[in-house]
Amino acid sequence: RVLHVEDDQSLTELVQTLLEGPAHVVAEHSIAAARARLEQETFDMVILDVALGDGSGLDLLPSLQQGAIPPAVVLYTSTEPTQEVAAKVDQVIVKSRHSVSDLLTSVRGVSDARSRRNVTPA
Repeated sequence: RVLHVEDDQSLTELVQTLLEGPAHVVAEHSIAAARARLEQETFDMVILDVALGDGSGLDLLPSLQQGAIPPAVVLYTSTEPTQEVAAKVDQVIVKSRHSVSDLLTSVRGVSDARSRRNVTPA
């Protein structure tokens, strides 16, 4: 289960189409809507844009890091984040340097890495 927080409707539709099958993607277009969704549901991963109409997607990071198993966070943004911000997420993808198919590859890589960490050896 992936929560995609992005205010560009066409981009959310494209990501939903690309990830369909390996993931169930829920899109929210504002911080307020994403917060409300996170209060109701849990997600394995969050794809987060920084520049949203109602503020910075980074404002969601503290609430995402709570809970027994916090979701993986992929920052998919138009601007390069600081090293401090990059250290708080699993992956950073800058839109101007990477395609949506690069996002798909990164999402799969983060998911696979998380799965390997959560497997208990026999």
